[in-house]
Amino acid sequence: MENPIPRCERCGAPLPGIEAVCPRCENDLATPQVKPAAGKYRCPACHRRFDRPASIWLPRNARWYRPQRAGEQCPHCSALLRDRKTVRHSTAELAAIWIAILAAGSSPWSPWAQMVLGGAYLLVQWVRWNQVRSLPVAEEDRFALESPDRS
Repeated sequence: MENPIPRCERCGAPLPGIEAVCPRCENDLATPQVKPAAGKYRCPACHRRFDRPASIWLPRNARWYRPQRAGEQCPHCSALLRDRKTVRHSTAELAAIWIAILAAGSSPWSPWAQMVLGGAYLLVQWVRWNQVRSLPVAEEDRFALESPDRS
């Protein structure tokens, strides 16, 4: 009785011998099947996808007396990220806001004048917030690399 031709159990291709490995299936089995990364956002540094950035305190390893701020980083490559859909204030803007709040709180003006100033400030901030929120940025490209001078 003659031995039948050995065939690959996976694809059915004829094999030269009983101990031979199918060359077509060997490539598929040697490299693991990598699932495409699923996530809502894409990192601009490593281009991998994630659903939520990792939160960190910046500057890193600061002494106890140095003020820190919250920051975001890629969960894969730890690149510092900046959310393009948030309103960012410069140090001068923050100082002007605090001076205006303190001046309005301690001024001899009537309460109506203070309310009008507060309403004008809220209107300006609302317009600025709408401008940032309406930027034509795709949702997957929402995060950009943080400039190194802000860390």
